Amino acid sequence: GEKIYLHLGRESYGQQGFTLESLGLHGQGLEHLYNALGKRSGLIIVSGPAGGGKTTLLYTLLDLLVAPDVSVATIEEHIEHHLPNVTQTQVNRDAGISCSAGLRALLKHDPDVVMVGDIHDRDTALLAVSAANRGKMVLVGIEAASAAGAIEKIASSGVSLLQLSAVLRASVHTRVVRKLCRYCKE
Repeated sequence: GEKIYLHLGRESYGQQGFTLESLGLHGQGLEHLYNALGKRSGLIIVSGPAGGGKTTLLYTLLDLLVAPDVSVATIEEHIEHHLPNVTQTQVNRDAGISCSAGLRALLKHDPDVVMVGDIHDRDTALLAVSAANRGKMVLVGIEAASAAGAIEKIASSGVSLLQLSAVLRASVHTRVVRKLCRYCKE
C-alpha cells in the first residue's frame, strides 16, 4: 500500500532537461513536431490532464527554441524551472497580473517565442492565436482529455476554426505513464 510520487525535473540551473525522444515521442509524430518547431511561427498546443507532463514537454520544446538571437518569454501560473536567456513572468492575481494581462504585456516587447503555461480563459486563447497569426511561435498548455479536445476548447473561446487552422502547427497530448521499479516489482 505504500506509494511514492517522483517529480522529474532539471538537475540544476542552466542544464538542458529532457529530449523529445526521452519523453517518449517517436516516429512520424516526432518528425511532425520537429518540422513545426522549424517553422519558427505558429501555434503548438500541448494538452493533457493535470500532472500529465504538459509543463515538462513545454520546457523541453523551449530548450529546442532558445538561442542567443531568439527572444523568448513565458507567462506561467508557477515558474517551475528558471531558464537562462528567457524572460519568465509568473501570474500574480493580487498584483493584477492575470494570464491574459501578462501575455498582453509580454507581447508588447515583441518576443520571437512565447510560452503560455496554461490557457484558462477566452482572452488568453484569443491573444495566443493572434500572436501566432502575427508571426510568433506560440507554445501553449491546456488541460484537456485529448489533442482534439484541446483544439475544441480553444475554438469554443471564440477563435474561429479558420483562424486556428491557419496558425496551428502541432497539437500534442501528453500523459504520465506509471512505471514500476524493476528491483521491487513482484
